[in-house]
Amino acid sequence: MSVSMVSLLNVILEEVVKVVATWEHSHTLSAQAAAIMSKVFIGIYLNTAFILIVVNLKIPGVDISRGSHNGFTPEWYGSIGASLTLTMLMDIFMPHVVPTITIFIVKPLLRRFNQYLSPRFTTPPVTQKQINDMYSGIEFELPIRVAYVLNTVSIAITFVSGIPLMLIFATISLCLSYVVDRWFLLRFYRKGVVYDN
Repeated sequence: MSVSMVSLLNVILEEVVKVVATWEHSHTLSAQAAAIMSKVFIGIYLNTAFILIVVNLKIPGVDISRGSHNGFTPEWYGSIGASLTLTMLMDIFMPHVVPTITIFIVKPLLRRFNQYLSPRFTTPPVTQKQINDMYSGIEFELPIRVAYVLNTVSIAITFVSGIPLMLIFATISLCLSYVVDRWFLLRFYRKGVVYDN
């Protein structure tokens, strides 16, 4: 349960940060992308790595700590380490879920809706730009992808000494990200924005 909540909170955090970063009124797209990337990375790293540890840590002399582990004991690795490992396993696939659903389910359904139902309820697309928007792919979100890659590498580095399986999961995640992002970039994403130096 906690593993799926961490992954769900990471996706929600990503969407909230994208909205909040537009309120900063950055002067360039690169500055806005850097702000989004750093905030998403810090948020999902803290959510994935440290909240689970702090909640389950027993701090002597502090009454609010409800945890049952005094440190990184074998029992900690059996419960919290297993949760972290499952979270890392889910994070192999989570960055690709939203674009996959958008590309293969949402966009075709919107095209069908506009094709069959739109003349009855709304005005059909009349300009070339409206038709291009209907049939073009989604935008590749570079700051979000970089934040997820940084999170994968940072979690693996943080816990590899106690959980060596993290290194294997990080390798699988990076290889899968390369293959999926390359395929999506070549086939489904629209041409990206041009960043400054």
